[in-house]
Amino acid sequence: MMNRALKFFIVFSTAIAVSFPFSVSATTITDVFDQSTSTQISVASNHKITATLSDDMALTETLTIVFPTGFDLSTIIEDDIDVTDDGVDLTTAADCSGSEQASVSVSSQTVTITICAGDGGAIASASVVVIEIGTNAAASGLGTHRIVNPSVVTSYFVNISGTSGNSGSLILKTTTAGAASVGATVPSSGGGG
Repeated sequence: MMNRALKFFIVFSTAIAVSFPFSVSATTITDVFDQSTSTQISVASNHKITATLSDDMALTETLTIVFPTGFDLSTIIEDDIDVTDDGVDLTTAADCSGSEQASVSVSSQTVTITICAGDGGAIASASVVVIEIGTNAAASGLGTHRIVNPSVVTSYFVNISGTSGNSGSLILKTTTAGAASVGATVPSSGGGG
């Protein structure tokens, strides 16, 4: 039992130490976590990322979520992603050419959310933003694809940044079996709550 506790402490301490380079920003998000439907390797999973913003997301500003290599986002499209601001769903599209409040795009390992100009989607600081990715997305299009977990059991860092100045990281740990929901917050060097 002591050996197991020591291993956890070493892994947790290392994870915190490694995360500081990803949290170098004047406005680090707080209370960030991810609830995934499965932690099992090579299994498709829905994700529900929740974060409290420490800075506004003004018109034309972005929030990016970068999944590490190993997570397969190749089938994820705009309809597979929903964005909620303090419990209110934003309308989304693949670009800002219409009246949608936010555009959502996926390129390789990165999900980018852009607040569209003139469509009322700006998000105030201290807002709780929820990003659903997968078949759990049903507010602005119907999600039909999920992210496939990596094939290796380890801890992975998901980095959040963008032009709005909000930044942070969270840890996702894969397992050989199991479908338990998991979430983790990486503390920032900027303090808060």
